[in-house]
Amino acid sequence: MLIVVLGLAGVGLGSFQVPNMSFVMASIPRSQQGVAGGMTQMVRTAGLVAGLALWNTAFFGFRDRRSKN
Repeated sequence: MLIVVLGLAGVGLGSFQVPNMSFVMASIPRSQQGVAGGMTQMVRTAGLVAGLALWNTAFFGFRDRRSKN
């Protein structure tokens, strides 16, 4: 079940991100497209790192609290 859900999420994100990024890049002057691409990747990576940090904090905090009982 998890594989199906993750597969559907991947297809959904992939089918959205490519046209969205193409639209964004088309609206930016060619001389600024490198900066825009770098900023987009930086924000995407920062979101990934923040999400993983929150998940790990919640997971290990719950695990530690549960092991003390």
